[in-house]
Amino acid sequence: AGDTIDAELVRLVHERYPDAQLSPPMACAGKEAWSFVGEPAARVIVTVPTHGRPTHVDITEEMRGACELLLPPITHTMYELVARVEPEYQEQVRQQIMLAGGSSQIAGLRTSLEHALGQVGGGQVTVVEDPVFAGAQGGLALEALGITAIYALSPQAKGRVERLWGTLQDPLVSELRLAGATNAGPSRSE
Repeated sequence: AGDTIDAELVRLVHERYPDAQLSPPMACAGKEAWSFVGEPAARVIVTVPTHGRPTHVDITEEMRGACELLLPPITHTMYELVARVEPEYQEQVRQQIMLAGGSSQIAGLRTSLEHALGQVGGGQVTVVEDPVFAGAQGGLALEALGITAIYALSPQAKGRVERLWGTLQDPLVSELRLAGATNAGPSRSE
């Protein structure tokens, strides 16, 4: 998602300021410092070379436009995932949406997603404590529990795995969450 925002930010800035020399690494640095969706906390003013001279340009609207590209696909995926959960657990799941990864650091994203959840009955979105490394921590936790990956090496095997997860994943995760499971505890077979 970050590369998409960077590329769109470069495109939008060049469209508004054709002589501004904003490179993808500069766009990335700007995104990491000032990304937002919704209303900005302040104007986004950056210095970029224009004909070799440092020039201050206001890229507030360009930053908003680039970052808000993520809202439709994230919202759609969130709705889709909630809809896959057993109906009796959907309300509980909507109240426990977790946001992780680099994009979770975009100012206003959590609030925008909660607003989107209002369209389907409401919900709560929480940004995990360490959003950049949460996925790696999850992988390390699985390793600590002795869970190893078994890779599907053919399209047929991948289909079988996807069907299995379609059968198990949502009810299993929901049941574990409702039971208050936080570790392998006594459920782990030795």
